Amino acid sequence: MALSVFYSYAHEDQELRDRLEIALAGLRHQGLIESWHDRCIGAGEEWQGQIDKHINSADIILLLISPDFIASDYCYGIEMQRALERHRLKQAKVIPIILEPVDWSGAPFAKLQPLPRDGKPVTLWTHRNEAFLDIANGIREVVRRYHRPAPAGPFSTAVLPDEAPRSRVLDAALPSQVVQGRATELLVLIRLPGSAGLNGALLADDDADPRPQDVRSKPFEVMFPLGTMGQPEPLKVTIEVTSPDFHPASQRKNVFIPVNADSEICAFVLTPQRTGQLTVFVELQWEDAQRGHRRLRTNCLGDTSGEHREAPMNVVSMPLMVLITPPPADPPRGHMSVLRGSWVPILVALIGVLGASIAAIIGKLPELSCDRPAKSIAIVKAPFSVSDLFKPGDFMGDGENGENYLEINEGFTGNPRPGDSDGICTRIRYKQRGEKGFAGIYWAWPDHNWGDKPGRRVVGASKISFWAAGENGREVVEFKAGGIEGKQFFDTFQAVLGQRRLTKEWTRFEIDLQGKDLSDVIGGFAWDAAANWNDFPLTFYLDDIRYE
Repeated sequence: MALSVFYSYAHEDQELRDRLEIALAGLRHQGLIESWHDRCIGAGEEWQGQIDKHINSADIILLLISPDFIASDYCYGIEMQRALERHRLKQAKVIPIILEPVDWSGAPFAKLQPLPRDGKPVTLWTHRNEAFLDIANGIREVVRRYHRPAPAGPFSTAVLPDEAPRSRVLDAALPSQVVQGRATELLVLIRLPGSAGLNGALLADDDADPRPQDVRSKPFEVMFPLGTMGQPEPLKVTIEVTSPDFHPASQRKNVFIPVNADSEICAFVLTPQRTGQLTVFVELQWEDAQRGHRRLRTNCLGDTSGEHREAPMNVVSMPLMVLITPPPADPPRGHMSVLRGSWVPILVALIGVLGASIAAIIGKLPELSCDRPAKSIAIVKAPFSVSDLFKPGDFMGDGENGENYLEINEGFTGNPRPGDSDGICTRIRYKQRGEKGFAGIYWAWPDHNWGDKPGRRVVGASKISFWAAGENGREVVEFKAGGIEGKQFFDTFQAVLGQRRLTKEWTRFEIDLQGKDLSDVIGGFAWDAAANWNDFPLTFYLDDIRYE
């Protein structure tokens, strides 16, 4: 049954409210919500009674915040107060929608997470449709969390499920000692409270930079989103690493928290830029808010301090045959003096030549790095088509279970892009939700490469462009490139476009590569989608993915 949405707004903001209602039309057409505002009051109806009736029965109440809303005695003093009271009693969900810039710090609703993300007012967005899309995505997520049972009688109201938070632990590990200019790993994992977590993983992995004693933990609580049938689903969170004394100074990566298992290990590569005691901050975020953080410290040594560990030596072995001729039984007088006087310089010279030869051989050896293995990488110059150099064979999440869950057809002709000369596109179908609750595909080089082999060095590229369209026009998919890590080789970059709601019409997208290190590109392009973002089957189309 559809959830009822109540708009609390000032009449001066009617135009923005109308635009928001249009943005939520997809939810309404899917039967997930039904909207009400005071413009729905019919002629001859008592307006105060109608407003009270609907605000007291609404499942979701949207506070459309603006200077006019704050100034309105009725909106601020009556509707908002009643909405917050129902929110406190867990009878409704209240969401502040920031329409225009206004000082709302200290307001009673300030403790609630607003939309759009980061509380950026709609009118300050360069493209307002993007702001409304962000709001629609946030409200869709709220709708999916709640299930409203069929009413038992004419006076029953929505009953929200018990959203008891679940305990989780953030594990993070940074080596206690690092060397200036030498890359190291920061590892992060989110685990169940009783799990061995990152500590157990490091005990079994002698090659990782951090050791078990480097693990630091931080407990926190999480509420998993609920699917359409009321079952909890994996939660997508963002891990942000801020490290001003390292390069790069800031990194963000997304990870899914399974409902009944630990997350995958998320690795960040950091290179210390100065000596001394250094600090790294690890923050856990979702719904555009910080949910937990951990501070890590390490001691950085310089290569000239005399305290650092010895650099690895390049050792060359050269077999030598030495012919030893015994002297005659009765050597002539003066034989030893000839050996000492004539042969010693020759032997010294020979040793010197051999030493110089060995040094020359060593000098010609490829430089070894403790940061990543020595390798030979093919260089490719943009522009080029991703399908010419990378293969979509690295399946993620539920896609690892085979074609019953995820299917890709690179020669699909049933939805040609207008203006495309060959009439062929790539169709992707995420058919059913599996245990992991998400799916995705990497276009990698070589095929099925998760870091066991080097990728390609890309030069001259400033962006990735591609076309995408949805089967039904409401598919939510995240697009990115790079980010493969955790093995012998790894991507030297990650670029994330983020979630995009696709339409039936083909749309061109771009992923910015400005300032990215493309010296080793394994994952040339990727997409992922969570089950709780979409209806099944999820079908969408891609075409003309290019580095430019």
